[in-house]
Amino acid sequence: MTRIFLVLTLALGLAACKSAEERAAEHFETAQELLAQGDESRALVELRNALLRDPTLRDARLMFAEILMEQGRTRDAFGQYVQIIESIPQDLEANRALATLAFESGAWEEAAKYAGTITSIDDQDVPALAILAALDYRKAVLDNDLARQADATRRATALIAQDPTLLSVHRILITSALRDNRPNDSLDQAELGLEHHPQDRDLNLAKLQSLNLLGMGPEVETQLLHMTTLFPEDQDVQRMLMDFYVRAGRIDDALSWLRGRIDPDSDIADNRLIYLRILGEAKSSQVMLAELTDMLNQTPLPTDIEANLLDFIMIKTGASFAHGDQDAAMAELEQSIDGMEPSEDVNQIRVQLARMRDAVGNNVGARALIEQVLDHDAGQVEALKMRSLWLISDDKTAEAIRNLREALANSPNDSETVSLLASAYRREGRIELMAEMLSRAVEMSNRGPNETLRYTAYLNEQQEYVSSESLLLDSLRQNPSNLQLLVALTRVHLAMEDIGRVQQDIDAIRQGFPGAEGEAVANELQAQLLSQTQQTDALSAFLQSLAGQSEGQYNAEIAIIRDLIRNGQLPDATDRAMQLAQTYPDEPAVLLLRAQIIRANGDQETGVAQIRDVTATHPEFEGGWGALYAALRQNDDLPGATDVLTQARAALPDSRALALMQAGLHEETEDFDAAIALYEMLYERNGDDLLVTNNLASLLSTSRSDPASLDRAWLLARRLRGSQVPALLDTFGWIALQRGEVNDALEALDIAAAALPEEPVVWYHLGRALAADSQKTAAAQAYETAQNLLEQGARAYPELGQELEQAVADLAR
Repeated sequence: MTRIFLVLTLALGLAACKSAEERAAEHFETAQELLAQGDESRALVELRNALLRDPTLRDARLMFAEILMEQGRTRDAFGQYVQIIESIPQDLEANRALATLAFESGAWEEAAKYAGTITSIDDQDVPALAILAALDYRKAVLDNDLARQADATRRATALIAQDPTLLSVHRILITSALRDNRPNDSLDQAELGLEHHPQDRDLNLAKLQSLNLLGMGPEVETQLLHMTTLFPEDQDVQRMLMDFYVRAGRIDDALSWLRGRIDPDSDIADNRLIYLRILGEAKSSQVMLAELTDMLNQTPLPTDIEANLLDFIMIKTGASFAHGDQDAAMAELEQSIDGMEPSEDVNQIRVQLARMRDAVGNNVGARALIEQVLDHDAGQVEALKMRSLWLISDDKTAEAIRNLREALANSPNDSETVSLLASAYRREGRIELMAEMLSRAVEMSNRGPNETLRYTAYLNEQQEYVSSESLLLDSLRQNPSNLQLLVALTRVHLAMEDIGRVQQDIDAIRQGFPGAEGEAVANELQAQLLSQTQQTDALSAFLQSLAGQSEGQYNAEIAIIRDLIRNGQLPDATDRAMQLAQTYPDEPAVLLLRAQIIRANGDQETGVAQIRDVTATHPEFEGGWGALYAALRQNDDLPGATDVLTQARAALPDSRALALMQAGLHEETEDFDAAIALYEMLYERNGDDLLVTNNLASLLSTSRSDPASLDRAWLLARRLRGSQVPALLDTFGWIALQRGEVNDALEALDIAAAALPEEPVVWYHLGRALAADSQKTAAAQAYETAQNLLEQGARAYPELGQELEQAVADLAR
């Protein structure tokens, strides 16, 4: 017994004599052996033990990082590489890995830093030079610097010759070819890249986009089918294949492919659910509903349906609801969960039922259901999003933001939640945060079409067209069959006045979307391009060609007549209008055009009488009422115009345009309460209508002085902060000034006055802001400008002259 004890003591003593470095080396050696045997999990344990005992063991940490990379844990791997360069700043392998990871994740500054470290050690390091070339190309595109783009492309071409595996370089050359409308070159480059990276999604998408642009239909189908094999779980790829079949009129092929993916013996129903969705979109929801009903009537039920029965019930009732069977659909949903204890599935049913109740106007019942869901599960994401949407509509944005942050914590990659956050921040006038959320939504959705269109719409408002173009191109690579994206890109190129690319875009629409919708959009954009470039003769010829192709259609002929009027050819326009009215005697747009031309020829009485006839025979035609109101106002017949507007609103009570006309008339006659009531009604219908928001806020702040009205005006006006529309900035600045926010007011009103130099009210507002900031000399100059404009007969709101007089007197004190 004693001897055994002594032996153990001796062994422990010898072990204790080993240094931490020696024990770390043993763990590292064991890790290498385990990794050679394919046992990654135990190898990671040994590597952790090694690094605990010797954090400076570089090879162990490098191996640890490489295993993490293979497991897809890139963030953890990044941290390990960082620890290597903290002790060995010029470690080439670690810097190279960090540069690549940073570049792939979009951390451009970090990528440049690590790649720069490498080239400072070895200025011929090809992977680092590739990353730097890609970064230079990206910056050159953003700056619209064609020379630097060409230089980066030249460097990329040289680098790919040295190392054809360089993924970042392939991407530069593909992007360059696509931007220059060289789809043959982009296809060659994509195929070269795929030889070395056959499973890279971006390269496969680039090949697909190139084939699309070249109109190579059979090859597009082959590539799409190949991608569904490569990425079997990627629903975007499946959707692209379905879009291809639908656009080609091959609905049965699409459905056959989807049907073949259904596994009735599986617990997972995704493929059957996708099949039903596409069936509804491609055929009709009635066809889908009939087939789903047959599926649910099977005995026994397929396993994939039985295991996910509530999902199929939601689809069935959703389709029934959409077809007008609203009461029956809601009753079936209620019955499906009757007596069931709260659960995740029950909560999903309740959320769908809440959406239905909200759609039929039962907002109280909808909100009650959402509160039931949240009482059981306070983090239920869909319920939080619905509640937040209502809160945003009610302008309770702070509470909405709290709910959305909770939803995001529970579902961090939900792009819809982030989009709602952007909407809430926009309502609050927090433009920077709104833009950040819109950008995050694009990233989370992997350049999803809806998210990209929302963000680029904001960028276009800011005139950041290069950034918008870049995002749209990225999204088109992911969604090459999306017409809306291509149209948005064309409009960006129009705004950039990049005429060559506009024509390329239009040609791509015609080639890629040969149906009626694509043709109509392409024609509209072609006419816009010819008009913008002042190609008058070419525009007339184009419109004539459209009229010749569009038998039974009158829109192209109307466009020709309007073009003739713009060019001063009234007799020709009159002849064509009369002929068109004979051909289409019951088309209100044609009859209205004829009446307007009669007025333009000087016969006011006949013209107005004919417009009255249009409103009498076609009371649903909004354009007729608007034209009649405008004609009577031009003839100084205010009582008649007022009466017409009353009749028009009775005929079309939901018309926004007519309601705005009546609100404007109330303002003109100083019936401010009636105008405010109309604007409030329009705001309740659509709280995102900036024109209504501006007019309501402005009227509340100028016609009323009670605290509640001013608070309401500010709640509305705050979202106008950062607008590119000068009139909206004037409203925001004036209300901000009334609340004592002098700096915000000055910033907005400076821009508004510069953009609206003929508006005395804006100069008056600016003067008041300057006076509040103790800039008396500048305030006096602003008041003087406003007074001069008034004396010249400029437009102003009532009593501006008295207010100016009082402001000048106050300034003199």
